[in-house]
Amino acid sequence: MSYPPRRVVVTGMGCITALGRTSPETFSALMAGKCARGDISCFATEDCRTRHGAQVDLSEPWNGISARRWEALPRASRLALIAVGEALAHADLLNDRGRCKMSRLEIAASSTAGGMPCGETFLRERLPSKDGAPRTEQGTGDIRNLTHYQPQSQIADIHRHFGFGGPFFIVANACASGANAIGHAWQLIRRGDADIILAGGFEALARLVFTGFDSLQSLSPDLCRPFDTARNGLM
Repeated sequence: MSYPPRRVVVTGMGCITALGRTSPETFSALMAGKCARGDISCFATEDCRTRHGAQVDLSEPWNGISARRWEALPRASRLALIAVGEALAHADLLNDRGRCKMSRLEIAASSTAGGMPCGETFLRERLPSKDGAPRTEQGTGDIRNLTHYQPQSQIADIHRHFGFGGPFFIVANACASGANAIGHAWQLIRRGDADIILAGGFEALARLVFTGFDSLQSLSPDLCRPFDTARNGLM
């Protein structure tokens, strides 16, 4: 038996960008024409054609997370936790302890790089230095960086912090990933395969991605201006 498609609605939103730490802050900054361009400090750029980007300041611990725990989290996890926290609160799905009111909540997530900076750290520790000596005492690298590298690690961080479980999937389709995840969540709800889904994407600055675009000379050395005849790259 087939059923008519169900109406799908958005009940909560959350985001963190270089323009703002919440959806209203980001939207207000966009409407005011503010620019998020700034220096990149999370990796070296002195050998790059472009040395600027839209880096989010994630130095301060968020929502009661200890400084030690916050420092141990990959940048991708920090971004995801802040955005998810705002979305769940907006949808009235958080209790007074900041935990999700639902014990099971499906996640449709997206990320192309995941915790790639953690993988880069592992590789630097694993490979010998220029003089041939191991970069770490064991010369093996911290295996925890490999687990943080995989994007399902960020989902696990969301589950642990907000106290819920449930099925999840991760879309990795470059710049279209976030739209793909939200679109698939819409399909699942519309055809009755799910009642509520937490959907969205997260992407943290990573040296490999940045230098890859820079080597292609795709990045603007000054400002991103896509509708200008003098445009010279993205950011």
